[in-house]
Formats: sequence, structure tokens, C-alpha cells
Amino acid sequence: MKKLIDVLSFTKHGIEIGKLLKQRLEESGEYVLTLATKYDCPSQIEASIYDFAHHAFESNHGLIFIGSTGIAVRAVAPCVKDKLSDVPVLVVDEQGQFVIPLLSGHMGGANALAEIVANSIGAIPVITTATDQNNAFSVDVFAKEKNLSIVNRDGIKKVSTKAIEGKPIRLLVDATILNEPNEKEADVIISNQKEMYNRAILALCPRRYAVGIGCKRGKSMEELEALFVETLHKAQIQIEEVGAICSVDQKAEEPGLIALTKKYNLPFITYGADLLKQVKGNFSSSDFVAHTIGVDNVCERAAMAALGNNGTLVIKKHACNGMTIAVGMQTTNERKSGWNQM
Repeated sequence: MKKLIDVLSFTKHGIEIGKLLKQRLEESGEYVLTLATKYDCPSQIEASIYDFAHHAFESNHGLIFIGSTGIAVRAVAPCVKDKLSDVPVLVVDEQGQFVIPLLSGHMGGANALAEIVANSIGAIPVITTATDQNNAFSVDVFAKEKNLSIVNRDGIKKVSTKAIEGKPIRLLVDATILNEPNEKEADVIISNQKEMYNRAILALCPRRYAVGIGCKRGKSMEELEALFVETLHKAQIQIEEVGAICSVDQKAEEPGLIALTKKYNLPFITYGADLLKQVKGNFSSSDFVAHTIGVDNVCERAAMAALGNNGTLVIKKHACNGMTIAVGMQTTNERKSGWNQM
């Protein structure tokens, strides 16, 4: 799935930088850039900078402002909510000399994107996050790279402070619980066991499940959420263990599914019907779905598509009021950095 980025410029020179960025970044095949400008010219957009930023946040698009940091700060201020879910926001000066990751440097990937943008136009990335400045271990970057959810966000600062000060970071991975320790056993623990979480400063949970969902058009977020939460509860699966919600391409713009994934800060991955047909496995089949969608099963195939060759179907197709759901689980111990985009 390509990363979507909205770019807003304010000057004639800024427009040219935006065009260069679009050309260079899209060459990699990983990005799609949408260019807009507030420069007084025929292509000037009518939307305000606030509406522009709001649309990007709601659509989960990255944002690049080619102009002053002040403009960018004012534009995104009403949208900023959470460092773990905010979209990456960058500022490139009008001369294309500097690139500043303004928001969501680690979890949103703004720091990494700043490096890519800077390299593409010959600019200097201005990275201000403390762990990067000190070349220290960044636990939130580690969590993102290893596809781990952060259970108790308050622990990020404490672990990062130790790393910046050059102190060792103690890590436990699915270790045996000790009997009532007087202090934390570790700085970071990686486990799917809730009872382990209070044994460390920061708990990270492997995102080993992919949830496939199919639905009739117009299903509300509330209906989809009820099915999603109930299914996980019955199977004793924590929300933190879910790595993605998956479906077919025809549902990529389904408002209810988009709202659900946004609420739980989960990737929404969709696949073409032809690709879903290629997924190997013993799946339930529906002639109606095959006729209308082009593949005989959406939820089971989509869940397994996300896991590639490293998964098994643990909850088969369950249908409820025009919605279907299935859950696949990663079966290897490998810490995946993401989900199969096929």
C-alpha cells in the first residue's frame, strides 16, 4: 500500500519544489503525492490551510508544508491529538534548504520521511528528537519497526531518558514471571501476557493478529465496532494484539471501516479481488460474494493475505447482519515490521 502525502505550497518557487518532490518520491513507487497551493495563481485551492490540514488528518495522509513553520503550526494545531496516532507533518522552507519533521517524528515516521525528502531535493534534515540527537535507543521507533503496540505510553519517556543518559536498557521477552519482585524486573517487556505488563517500565505487545472484515455498503462504524470488539472478546484477544484490519479494494473508501481503523489507530489494508483469489487455504465460499465482489470470500482471505505464508486462520468467517469477520494469527516468532501489502 502506497503512502499518501498532501503537499501545500505558498509561493511560486514553493510550487516548483512541490513538483520536484512529487517526481522524486513517486519514482520509488512507495509514495503518492497530491500537490496544492495557496499561491495566487489559477491552480490556487479554495480550502483554508485549516481545512487542508483537517482533511489530511482525517484521511491519514502525511503532510508537507513548503513555507514557514508558523503557518504549519497554526494549520495543524486544531488537529493534533496523540503522538502515537498523529500523521507525520514536515516543513520544507521556500528555498528548499531545510526539512523539519514537525510532528510524529517516530511513530508517524516523520523523521525518516524528512531524511528521504532532504535527499531527494538536496536539503538538510533538521532532526530535533532527543534520542536521535544523542544517537540513543528509541523505544517507540523499535516498537514500530518490530510491529509492537505500546501498552502503557507513559513508559516511553522513562525508557528514553535512560537511553539518552547512556544507562543500559533491560529487556524481557516472554519471560517467566518472578514471584512478587520488589522492583521492576526490566525496562521493557515484550509479551502477549497481560499479567506480565506490570513487571517492566514499558510493556510492548506483539501485533500477531490480522482481522479480515467484509460488509454491505453503508454499515456504520458502531455496527462494525460492535462486531469487531465482540469477536476479539470471545476469543480473548487484546486490541493491542491486532496489527491490521483488512478487506477487499471495493471497501477501501467505506466510511464505517475507515472510521473503525482510525479509532483504534490500525492500518486499513485492502487487496484486489484477483489477489485474494490467489491466497491459499480452505475458505468458506459464497456465490453471491463471488458474483458481486469477484472473489468468493473476503474476510478470511483478506486476513490471511496480510499474514502471507506466516499465518493460520484462528477464527473462521462469522456473519452478522450484513457483516463478516475472520481472524488470522501469525505463526512464526519473527517480529514482522509490517503487514503483507501484496
